[in-house]
Amino acid sequence: MLRNFNGFKTDKSKKMIQETQHEGQSAARQNAGVLIVGAGRVGLVLAMDLAWRGIPVTVLEQRRRGEPPEVKCNHVAVRSMEVFRRLGMAEKVRAAGQPDDYAHDVAYRVSAVSDLELTRIPITGRRERREGAPGPDTGWPTAELPHRINQIFLEPLLFEHAAAMPNIRIVNCIEVSDFDQDAKGVTVHASSLDDGAELHFRAAYLVGCDGGRSMVRKGIGESLQGDAVVQRVQSTYIRKPKLLSLFKHRPAWATFSLNTRRCGNMYAIDGKETWLIHNYLLDGEADFDSVDRDRCIRDILGVGADFEYEVISKEDWFGRHLVADRFHDRSVFIAGDAALRGWADEAILDAYVAERQPITEQVSVFAMNHAHAMAKARGAVPA
Repeated sequence: MLRNFNGFKTDKSKKMIQETQHEGQSAARQNAGVLIVGAGRVGLVLAMDLAWRGIPVTVLEQRRRGEPPEVKCNHVAVRSMEVFRRLGMAEKVRAAGQPDDYAHDVAYRVSAVSDLELTRIPITGRRERREGAPGPDTGWPTAELPHRINQIFLEPLLFEHAAAMPNIRIVNCIEVSDFDQDAKGVTVHASSLDDGAELHFRAAYLVGCDGGRSMVRKGIGESLQGDAVVQRVQSTYIRKPKLLSLFKHRPAWATFSLNTRRCGNMYAIDGKETWLIHNYLLDGEADFDSVDRDRCIRDILGVGADFEYEVISKEDWFGRHLVADRFHDRSVFIAGDAALRGWADEAILDAYVAERQPITEQVSVFAMNHAHAMAKARGAVPA
């Protein structure tokens, strides 16, 4: 039975929770209440939530400590900010990201530096939100407000906060290869990326927060259902300190460029000198290699050949509409935008799929429909 709201230990997890070892100690088997694979946003928040409820957690992460994440996730919703508030880090998150006075607007222009701005969706910035100033997107009846922040700023804050909490152990440079289940729990098999040593971790539960190529998802025999390709996108993360000075209009968090040469969009990352540019491939373009990335960036920005910029990173990716057909198998779960609950009987874990799968489908369909609508809008730009 689960004992109280602040924390629980099932009979199963009680038996599994033993004295844990510090990172670096060799061990044939290391024990935890819950094992989480993946120290990204979802894995870290889940770890903090469980630790806050008194559950010992071990997080296994392939990347080295301090290695930056990819430049994704530019917005934190109200509910997530409320979770951060409960964990004691909402103000820390809200203070990070873009400058206080940087607009959270969404602008539509012929190009990023064009004289012609077609329209703009004004959204109150961080300072205005903090001071309670009236304006667009204010008056939320919630304890916290949404926040613009990229995960390259958010994830290090989550890691730092999680690493300082009791009941959490984060092990970096670990590659998880497989797992086994029995009536008492899960054994995870892994190896150190530093020296190749074999490691085995034992827990009452395992949660895979290891992304789109999830080993845990494959391990429970899950398959993805839906549309394999909705859109193809070239993303380029650049640095150009003087780009702000070229704008003819007030800067915006997101700027959509709509012109006959190239349609795309640009996101302000730090609000000073770093930008993420998305170029959407056209139906007639065979593949990523057939597209001139540099030319497309210049057409989206509206700059000439003399414009110099630094490419920090780049990625070619497919937008997909795919949803897992199962979310757990006995003591193993996969998680995306959800976290396991810790305030009810153990049997509630069986409700995880019934609750989360329809929501995941709804979000996936919304994203797909939005992508189709934006593609149609780009194709309707008059010559």
